[in-house]
Amino acid sequence: MDPIIFIVALAILIFIHELGHFLTAKKLGMYVEEFSIGFPPRLISKKVKETLYSLNLIPIGGYVKIFGESEADLGDLTKADPDYAPKKKRAFYNQASWKKILVLLAGVGMNFLFGWIIISLVFVRGVSVPGEEVKVINVAIASPASAAGIVKGDIIVSVGKEKIISSEELIDEVSEYLDKQVELVLLRDNAEVFVTLEPRSNPPAGQGSIGVVISDFTEKKYSLLQAPWLGLKESIYISGTFYSEMYRGLSNVITHTGPGVEVSGPIGIYNAYSQRDGFFEKLLLTGLISLNLALINILPIPALDGGHLFIVLYETITRRKISTIKKQRLTYAGLITLLALLVFITVKDVIKLF
Repeated sequence: MDPIIFIVALAILIFIHELGHFLTAKKLGMYVEEFSIGFPPRLISKKVKETLYSLNLIPIGGYVKIFGESEADLGDLTKADPDYAPKKKRAFYNQASWKKILVLLAGVGMNFLFGWIIISLVFVRGVSVPGEEVKVINVAIASPASAAGIVKGDIIVSVGKEKIISSEELIDEVSEYLDKQVELVLLRDNAEVFVTLEPRSNPPAGQGSIGVVISDFTEKKYSLLQAPWLGLKESIYISGTFYSEMYRGLSNVITHTGPGVEVSGPIGIYNAYSQRDGFFEKLLLTGLISLNLALINILPIPALDGGHLFIVLYETITRRKISTIKKQRLTYAGLITLLALLVFITVKDVIKLF
C-alpha cells in the first residue's frame, strides 16, 4: 500500500505545482496550450476551448505548455493566419517581465503554500514543547523503579529533597544516590505517591540507574488563529536551514574540509516515507517534501523554474535578449546535469538498502 500512497502523494505535489503555473498564466491572459499531469504515453485527454487537459501514464511529473516560450513557437503561422495576431499577443515571450516572473514563481509558491498549510496543521494537532515536569514513558522489568512500584504515566516530582522539572535534573540528582536508598515523590492521578528505591551504579545496558524511560516534553496545541503564523515561522526556519546546510556542504566539497551535501532521490524519499506510521505522519512528510520541492525548484539552475527566472531577470536588467538557441542549450545542459545527478543519487540510495 505504501508505494501507491507515495506515488499519489508525489502526483498531488506535482499537480499543485503545475496548477500554480496554469492558473497564473490563465489569469494573466496567456495562451495555455496544455495542462498535463504525468508524462506520456497519454491515457485520456479533453480539449476545453484552447487548452488540452491530459492525464498521462507516468505519474512522476507534469507540465503546463504555454504558447510562445520563444518566438520559434509561432512555427508555420503567418500574419495572414487568423490565429497569428491573438496568439502572438498572448505568447509568453511577448508578455511584460512582471507577468513572466509571476508565472515562474507560481509553481514554487503553491508548493511552499502547501507545505506551510501542512506544518500549520501540525501546530493545531499538537507539538512537543519543553515542559516543567518529568514523565515516565516506560519502566524496565526487574529494575529498581519496577520494584518500587513506579508505573508508566507517573510524573517524578522530586528526588530526595530536590524538586525535578527536567530530565537533566533527574539524572544529576539520581547520580548522587548510586547504591544508596533515596525517596522519590511521584504524581499519579493528581495524588502524591512516595516510593523508595536504590539507583544502580552498574545497570544493564540501555536501562539507566533506576530503569525508566522519561520525557520532559509535553504536547501543546495551538488555535487556528495561532497556527498559521507559527507554521510560517517554521517554514521560513526550515528554508533557512536548507540553504545554509546546502552552502556548508558545497563549501566542504570545494575546500575538502568536511562532508558534502546529503541528498536523497525517489528511492531514499520513499524509504523515509514508508517508515512513517499513520496518516498524519505521512501527511507531515508530504508537506516537508513539498517545501523542499519549492526550495530546490527556485535554485537558478537551467531547466528549473529558478533557471528560467534568472534568464528573465537577466534580460530585464540588462535589456539584452538571450537567443532561443542559447536558451535551449542551457536548458538541455541543465536537464542532462539533473538527470545525471538523479542517477547518481538513486544508485547511492540503492546501495544504502544493502
